[in-house]
Amino acid sequence: MAPRSAKFNRFTGLFGDALERCGANVVAYKPWLADIAQQDIVLYHWPHRLFEGEGFLHRLKTLTRLLMARWRRNTRIVWVAHNVTQHEGNADPSLMERLLVRNLDGIVYLSETSRNLVHSTYSTAGGIVELVTVHGAYESEPPQPFLPPGAREPVRLLNFGLVRPYKNLDDLVRAAGQLDAATAEVTICGRRHDREYARTLDRAAAGLDSVRMALSDDIVPDKDLDRAIDASHGVVLPYRDILHSGAAIHALSRGRPVLVPAIGAMPELAELMGDRWVQLYADELTVDVLDGFARHARTIPASAVPDLEQLSWQRVERDLSGFLARLMAV
Repeated sequence: MAPRSAKFNRFTGLFGDALERCGANVVAYKPWLADIAQQDIVLYHWPHRLFEGEGFLHRLKTLTRLLMARWRRNTRIVWVAHNVTQHEGNADPSLMERLLVRNLDGIVYLSETSRNLVHSTYSTAGGIVELVTVHGAYESEPPQPFLPPGAREPVRLLNFGLVRPYKNLDDLVRAAGQLDAATAEVTICGRRHDREYARTLDRAAAGLDSVRMALSDDIVPDKDLDRAIDASHGVVLPYRDILHSGAAIHALSRGRPVLVPAIGAMPELAELMGDRWVQLYADELTVDVLDGFARHARTIPASAVPDLEQLSWQRVERDLSGFLARLMAV
């Protein structure tokens, strides 16, 4: 039972499919005690979304329903820990989030880093069932084979996803604007999730030959997004703060190298995939960092593909099968 579908994230659907292949019957979350108590497991991905509403009383009722189902009907509560706290806004977990985590029966981590951060941020119950697995690759249409740019062709770099301040796109525009457009160019593609921030980026990019803004008021369809990734030579994701990156996994799934800061679980991802496919940088994103990534993309052989075995859903399913067995035995 999932708390809600995430309109802007493919992962939740793929994760639900994996659970069903493990034998679970996945249904949509309904926020009423009678519905919650009918489930063996309530699984949620982003705890703060459970408590969105009109005030303290609404959040208290939400928490009370979950805990009553747990205490009276033995419903297990599980968190898939994408993030330790919200990307934006108050960085500290709310009281309700802390109380919920304190009463969890299980946590699924997508990296060892996330496990360590959750343990340092929250107080969890003794005997909680834990699993450290990976963020599975995105399975879709086969990607176009990697084709390095010609000697006189600029390296095409891409950033994609929802336009939000934590993604640090203002620094990307600033650094990309200093590139020689004849050797490298950056396209920023995505939905104007934060419209004021998007307007700021549009103004900053105006007149820059090496920066192309391709923003939309609507979600970019999956096929269009895949085509944009396939047309690139590499993907740049200069987060200010991040734990896991679905965008990095998406790019790797399409056979494109990524440039990410050495924060959160990104070093773990680089260790899994190798430095051909995951390039890390420390501190600030600069034109030299971007230029180095562009030069790196020129060294990748034609038709080279990353080994995604470590990110396979078969691995995730094996991990989840054991986790569910342990969870239901408690």
